Amino acid sequence: MLTIVNGEVVALGTYKQKRRAASKQHPALSSAGAGRRPSTERLNNLQALANASQPVQQLRALQRRETPVAQREVDTSTSAFLPDYAAGEKAGWEKKDRTGVADWAQEDYRSGKGKTGAPDKSSITGNLRPTPRTDRDGKSIDPAEGVKLWAVHEFLMEETTMIASMTGGKIGSIYFPGGRVRTTHARGPTVEEHPHALTLQFNIDPIACWRAFVMANAWVADMDRNNEIHAKAVRRRFKRFKIVKMAGAAPDQLPPWATLIKTPDDALPEGTDPDTSGVKLFEIMLRDSQHVKSTHPSRGAAAQIKITRADLMKLKAVAKSLEGIPDPQAQNGAFYRYVTMKLPHLAPLIRKPGEVDYG
Repeated sequence: MLTIVNGEVVALGTYKQKRRAASKQHPALSSAGAGRRPSTERLNNLQALANASQPVQQLRALQRRETPVAQREVDTSTSAFLPDYAAGEKAGWEKKDRTGVADWAQEDYRSGKGKTGAPDKSSITGNLRPTPRTDRDGKSIDPAEGVKLWAVHEFLMEETTMIASMTGGKIGSIYFPGGRVRTTHARGPTVEEHPHALTLQFNIDPIACWRAFVMANAWVADMDRNNEIHAKAVRRRFKRFKIVKMAGAAPDQLPPWATLIKTPDDALPEGTDPDTSGVKLFEIMLRDSQHVKSTHPSRGAAAQIKITRADLMKLKAVAKSLEGIPDPQAQNGAFYRYVTMKLPHLAPLIRKPGEVDYG
């Protein structure tokens, strides 16, 4: 019988003899066709070729870079340099606790370093920035890291001079560029914001101001102050008098009973008793350069106070968080408790809830 092999016509018996001879010389080539497993040597060769391929090398490089924990290579091969272990005994790198965490990993985590140095705790996004330090370690701004943590810490903890309305040795409000934080009050603590450029602040002598008003309006002396209608008319005209005299006047044209407060340097110096100074803070909030939005007469005088930026941020945050509470007394109570617990050095300067006049 004849058959075709590789394009040639040969006798079937001759083809079978040649095939058996080739199988003896190359058993690995015939084993796959016989349904048996490929040889270990061939598989090892294929695995070596795969490991050396460019895609596999790139994948492993990416894994090493993105893995967020310290990696260790463990020699698991049979080697004359590995110790002999008793039956049931495990190598140190194999020992784990009941949670499955290796003992060496726990030790490295507690000590903060591994056998080859500090473990890699960078995020999987590849952020390799070092842990920020609070001590001075060079320039405050680094092109790679931005503002250093120690610079932020020093900025927040530095005392700065601010303006506060004070009476009876207590703070009513602390003013910052663009607004104020009100402490314990009949309407509760709050944070109010208004553009700094549209806010005018004055320390005025209210007695001298009233005298000037009466001199300019002789009819006031004849008004019946017990008549509520007359009293409201006088208050309205008096308020208008102060606005006209101060809001549109240049600093050198202000009346002698008014002092413009543009910076903390213009407020009463620290250590001055606001109650004996004879002045009170008066604010004029403008809608624009030509129109008045509102006014705010304060119970206290504008005085200097030293406070850290961190403390001011905390006061603003807690006052803001309490604005949703409808009861002013509950607001004041929560605000004062926070100050006594977190800012005890400021507690003597804050009115207790029971000291607030809710009438």
